[in-house]
Order: sequence, then structure tokens, then C-alpha cells
Amino acid sequence: FFVSDPFDGSLLYKRNIPAFWYTALAIYTRPDNIEVAEPLTAVVTDLSSGVVQYCDSQTAYEGVLDGFGKVNERREITPNDTTELADAFLETYMMKPPFLYPTAEIFKFLFTKLKFILPNGGPCGFCDVANGRIDIYFGHKQPHNDVYPGLAVAEKAGCVISTFEGHPVRFDDDVERRYNVLCTCTEELHEKVLTLLAENGIKDTVGLEDD
Repeated sequence: FFVSDPFDGSLLYKRNIPAFWYTALAIYTRPDNIEVAEPLTAVVTDLSSGVVQYCDSQTAYEGVLDGFGKVNERREITPNDTTELADAFLETYMMKPPFLYPTAEIFKFLFTKLKFILPNGGPCGFCDVANGRIDIYFGHKQPHNDVYPGLAVAEKAGCVISTFEGHPVRFDDDVERRYNVLCTCTEELHEKVLTLLAENGIKDTVGLEDD
């Protein structure tokens, strides 16, 4: 399976705001049982800076693209060791009004306990946890092509990933589906977020009822 988001951040590009411009691609195996498909490789590139995060079947890396597309300054990436919500930086998509207000209202019980919130999302959100820039990626109502490229990189970097109810995120070939995915830098932080979600009655289907 090939999963691609050719240009995440196109509205910002059209307004000449050079931030959050990304392109992403993942290649997954194609077994008879789709749910057990595994990532072979994935890449998420920041088009404004040339920084690229990618993985093979074992390890996640970061580097900088030169003018010929060669990756320089390659290094393995790993997530932070943050364990407390009060110390955590969280990323979730909140830039468009249909996401901003409902997301802030529904998850106020979580967001008020954090140190900082970055209102971006998509495949780069997973990579921001993988490389230690962010501690939690809170993927609410995210589309298929915004999930699997970044998820593969985060998984190979050693991040903890599940649905909002703590279930594994299995591969799916339904490109119309949306997902609620939690990605954190540590198991301890993951469990604290899952506990808060459960205490407040949040299920995997929150926000997806009409999709």
C-alpha cells in the first residue's frame, strides 16, 4: 500500500505563510489480512526548511535535504522522556474553525493540564513526538493520509501509539475513514492521558459519529 499526502499545509502556502508545509509518503506491506500490514518505509518532509524525518522497517531518522534531494546530517531520532502532564507539550490540529472550537471545548479537561499546545496536526504531529519536539500528538478526527506516514515514523522511533480507548491502531485501506489517535513519548504519559479520556467518557468514535 502507498499512502501519500502530497502537500499538507496548502492553505498556509496560498497565503504565503511559510510554516507547516509538509509532504508525506508511506509504503506498507499488502498481506491478505489488511490489519496486519506493516510499514516498510515512510518519509515526512518539511518543505519550508528541508528537514526530513523518515524510517525504514527498523529505525527512524532525521536529516536535511540538499538541492539534489540527498539527505545530509542524518541522525537517529528518539522521543522525550516526559512523564507528567504539567510538563508536556501537546500538538493537535486546531487551525480551521470547525476544529478549533469543538476540540477546545470537548477536551478542555485535558488541555488545561498541559504546559503548551501547538495547534498543528497531520503526519508531522507524529514526527514531532518522534524527534522530541513535542510530547503528545493528539490526533482528533484525522484523515487516513494524515495518519499512516507519520505513525510509521513515530512507531519506529519508539513512541507509544493507540486509539483514544487504548486499542492498537491497525492499518486500514478505507481512505475515507477518520481516526482518533494518541501518540506519546512515554508509556507513563500515555496512561495518564488515557485515564483522563476514560474518566470523561471519551470513546474512539468522539467526533466521528457522522463520518
